[in-house]
Amino acid sequence: MQFHSLPKQKNRGFSFIELTISIAIFTFLSTVTVLSYNNFNNRIGVDILAHQIAQFGHEAQVDSLSVKRSLSGGYSGYGIHFDRASTTQFIFFSDINGDYTFNNDGSCGGVSDECEKKINLLQGVTIRALCGLRAGSTHAGSADCTNGVSTDFAQSFDFVFRRPSPDASILGKPTSVMVPEPYSVAQVIISSNKGYQRIVEFWNTGQISVK
Repeated sequence: MQFHSLPKQKNRGFSFIELTISIAIFTFLSTVTVLSYNNFNNRIGVDILAHQIAQFGHEAQVDSLSVKRSLSGGYSGYGIHFDRASTTQFIFFSDINGDYTFNNDGSCGGVSDECEKKINLLQGVTIRALCGLRAGSTHAGSADCTNGVSTDFAQSFDFVFRRPSPDASILGKPTSVMVPEPYSVAQVIISSNKGYQRIVEFWNTGQISVK
């Protein structure tokens, strides 16, 4: 009886074309993954910052109502300050002189300075716009910085609480004038360099929300 051995099969590797296609697919999937991860991080950073701003607003209210002593050693109201001239930071301050606005002497954390904390925004995130409705405005509802309808854009905002009132004072400097004016509602838009944004809304009733 004769046995016929099967023909030996040669080990076949990747051809140049198959290797090129494999590398192209891997590169494409890697790029999509990296972009998705970056976009995810981008959105998470803006979301965290928006809620951090709201948290500082609530902290100002609590510190004011609980009669917390300021760094100067006395009692004062507390607030947060936003300025379009400093789009990468905002200020948590004690209203030492009681004028409901932030007075900066160039330092922060000193016993004679109203600035208690200077909060820097995450890299790639900025304060894109400040707007609101001035007190006594005939426009109903909230402001809308996103399209500029029925709003007054501002250069700066001071959102301040003073005991015993749980309500807030909102003083803003409209872009058309430099004298602070009272607002009933103010919006702070923060945006990433990729265009993702969130809105932190402050009301003179003390309400703070993130949109």
